[in-house]
Amino acid sequence: MTTNKAVADRETRMRFMEVSETTGEALRDFWKVLEPHLPAILDGFYAHLGSEPELAKLVGTQAPRLKQAQGSHWARLFAGTFDEGYMQSVNTIGLTHNRIGLEPRWYIGGYKFVMNRLVDIAVKKYRWNPAKLSQVICAVNTAVCLDMDLAISTYQNVLMELQQEQERQISHAIDTFKVKVDATMTEVSNSAEKV
Repeated sequence: MTTNKAVADRETRMRFMEVSETTGEALRDFWKVLEPHLPAILDGFYAHLGSEPELAKLVGTQAPRLKQAQGSHWARLFAGTFDEGYMQSVNTIGLTHNRIGLEPRWYIGGYKFVMNRLVDIAVKKYRWNPAKLSQVICAVNTAVCLDMDLAISTYQNVLMELQQEQERQISHAIDTFKVKVDATMTEVSNSAEKV
């Protein structure tokens, strides 16, 4: 269930990222061009990840499942609607990255790899139509940056919640210790008065 705060946050982000109906239209048009290339892009992406031992260890034998999940997410992203289904998908990505300990630098670097392939496909398709090429590249940049923003923000929110919980635990421990010290001091004071 989406809260009013979540809806307002999404609208603010989309306004700041300059997401418009034109963005959505350009993404949907480009998806028709991109979709046949997606399996090769994802194969290259996971081969690239595999070249980094830390990332290869995180991926393990999950590459086929991850490719499928990523393909589904990219289909939602390039639908250009940024609806509840998309928001849930990007939130799941952020939570998963946090759970497995993927640092944002790897996530951002991975997006750079994919974006370069997307731009290459766009240039080949629209090289004779500079206005369309510009529109598509702007839409792709907008969508990918929004996607990274949302996923990394989810990751950051989890870290902030963990930090707040640790602060609550420390505060509770300090309060408990203070109560025990005060009780001990009262006992010592009472014992001294009896002597």
